Amino acid sequence: VESITENPGHYMLTGDHSGVIPISAIEFETVDADGNVIDQPNDGEPAFGRVTLSFDEFLPDDRFTLSLADALIDPAANPLDGESDATGPHEEPTFPSGDGIAGGGFSARFTVDSRPDLGVVGQRSIGVDTNGNQTFDPSASGGDDAVNGDLSFDFGIQTDAVFVGQFTESDADTADGFDRLGAYGRLDGTYRWLLDFDNDGVPDNGPPDDPAAGTPSLLQLNAVPIAGNFDPEHPGDEIGFFTGRTWYLDTDGDNNVGPETNVNTGEGDVSFAGDMQGRPIVGDFDGDGLDDLATHMATQSRNRFYFDLTTAEDGTPGKLDGSADDTIDFGFPGVLEKPFAADFNLDGIDDVGLMMPNQEGNHPSHAAEWYILISDSAAQSDGTVGALKHEFSPSPLGDDLFVQMGTRLGLPLAANLDPPVAPEPSAFASSAPAVAPQTVIQLPQQAALLATSGDDFSDNAATGNQVDLSGLPASAEAEHSHVTLPPESLMPIVSVQAPAELLTVDTSQPTASPSGSEPGSAYDFESEEQTADSSVPAESDIDNQFRDVDSLLGDL
Repeated sequence: VESITENPGHYMLTGDHSGVIPISAIEFETVDADGNVIDQPNDGEPAFGRVTLSFDEFLPDDRFTLSLADALIDPAANPLDGESDATGPHEEPTFPSGDGIAGGGFSARFTVDSRPDLGVVGQRSIGVDTNGNQTFDPSASGGDDAVNGDLSFDFGIQTDAVFVGQFTESDADTADGFDRLGAYGRLDGTYRWLLDFDNDGVPDNGPPDDPAAGTPSLLQLNAVPIAGNFDPEHPGDEIGFFTGRTWYLDTDGDNNVGPETNVNTGEGDVSFAGDMQGRPIVGDFDGDGLDDLATHMATQSRNRFYFDLTTAEDGTPGKLDGSADDTIDFGFPGVLEKPFAADFNLDGIDDVGLMMPNQEGNHPSHAAEWYILISDSAAQSDGTVGALKHEFSPSPLGDDLFVQMGTRLGLPLAANLDPPVAPEPSAFASSAPAVAPQTVIQLPQQAALLATSGDDFSDNAATGNQVDLSGLPASAEAEHSHVTLPPESLMPIVSVQAPAELLTVDTSQPTASPSGSEPGSAYDFESEEQTADSSVPAESDIDNQFRDVDSLLGDL
């Protein structure tokens, strides 16, 4: 089994735009039902295996198709029963795969969307190169591909300062890991915040009757907005601003800045002034898992980044104070560079970059230039920026990046702003993740998880029809078994005959939902009571944003 499973000819991973991805290694492991590695299956128990595909490089951001040949077999030499709906736009595909007849390849679709994208802020409009081809082309795939087409936003007003962060509502429990747009600026004499909470490029932090209006800032200051993880108790990022000398941070997660912390109650936000000056950026620049502050100061004689590191041994370890703990010299003659930061190589250390007007003599003359200094994780050390202390050497000669995009008048953004879009719920769906309508019957005895899409339960008998469930093989996936009726055969349940070997269904209304429930509910034959189970089938561990290859294979 291992030699067959590790044959690379049985697997193919293809990106819609990146083409066939070379597989560098394949590893097969025998595991138990909980995923723990074992030497061999116990006698009388189902056999489980896990296949891990390895690649020489991180998968690029793209939409992929994973194909498995039906030459794969189990220890008993049964071929793969691979038919599945995992190629469809389901948040939770149905697993295990198969139509009950041995044989049939397996295919699944998943999206990789993990890297930050470059964007240019113009006069109010914002263009984001989400497909990473260094060209703004929102119609790259006919305008209907969220991964391979670029994005354009209209956010705030012309005089607003636009920034990005993983913004969430003040009472949020989780964050989805994607960045969202924010803006800070003055309108009708009042500085106000605009924050997007749901990834649609529209402000959501205003009053209920006008959420796009934003929220007036508690501190009315002319400053540059920033975002970072300043409140560990609040999911996502919090806002702040920098006046050129003083930093103000939202440390209580209320999506506003001010008032300052009350020394008696401990409530409120913080502010401090240090020795750093210049244009501000925020990121984890030493790889310790904590956000740091930084500025870039450009003069005619020196271009330098200054870093206030959270864990630096500067007398205030574990605390930001606005004073530089480390520096790097990076930049070009002049004072027009605009700094930005993001983790482009996904090593846990934020990289720094500069967007600058085209240097004289370079082509095309109107394009802005982006220089991105990529961190070297081998030189990572908490409290220092050693991973960023190297000369700029662009790919393919080195690991750093050079891009020509936008114009000399734009401002830079670096963020992952394009989460996968969930499909619209069907007419049968509830608030649970959308899946095809189906009736799932749960049995109290050990039997197979049997997909019955090939069976006909919809004959025209007026009094009912019995489905014989006896003699099914042992299940490898669940303590209880299930039988799934196909969508076209949704019908009321009339009776259950212990010991749950016969299921009687009413076929007089072949398109009706089961009595008293929506499709997707489960019925426990032991108690004969309906149990809410909107997660059925729940054997899939596929994340609804990043359907990684290991999870897909582990679910087979």
